[in-house]
Amino acid sequence: MAAKEPKLQGAVEDGKPLLIFIDENDKTGAKAVTLKELNIKIDGVSDDAKVQFLVDEPKGTKNFQVHYAFVGGKVRPLKTLSTFTVHGHARSIRGWRVDFNYVSQKRLHGTEEQTWSTGPSNCGAELRSDIEDRDEKSAFEKAKKLVAGSSLAPRVKVTCARVRCRVVNVNGQLACDFTGEGDDALEDATAKAGWQALCNAISFLVRMKTNKVFLA
Repeated sequence: MAAKEPKLQGAVEDGKPLLIFIDENDKTGAKAVTLKELNIKIDGVSDDAKVQFLVDEPKGTKNFQVHYAFVGGKVRPLKTLSTFTVHGHARSIRGWRVDFNYVSQKRLHGTEEQTWSTGPSNCGAELRSDIEDRDEKSAFEKAKKLVAGSSLAPRVKVTCARVRCRVVNVNGQLACDFTGEGDDALEDATAKAGWQALCNAISFLVRMKTNKVFLA
């Protein structure tokens, strides 16, 4: 007997539609909303494309996770999302939590070839377009904005600075502190942390041997 294909929770054909609440002031919800109503833009997809969550409701649990949605009738993966009880409606979707920018290599069903591997919220997604366009200057300037103050900064002596790179690499490492000394201490420390953030963001690219970023 052939194994059954796994159901794509959130994009189950003939599944039960979940109510989607577009914002905290939405009291009724809807079984389908547009990308525009969710304030989401997807390249190549119309703002009027309908978003639906169709599920095979699990038994014995109040809320559960969904990993996909129908967007314009096509299956699209999203950042794992839990249903909630919203304004008294159980097993509902909070629209402001929907994120289609999150991609897992393990979930490619019905999607085009993926470029970026899975990453945490601090994986430097803000730098991706500049990295792919090879715009090093713009990427570096944006990377420096991802730098934060270090918890150890108060211990640093005068004329020195200590800041933290908040972007981790693909293995969850190298989000670390950098220091600077002298008149340009803060600028120097920020530049070092910015370069680390940029390098860490690049580590989330997949297929490095064929990816256009690494080809001459």
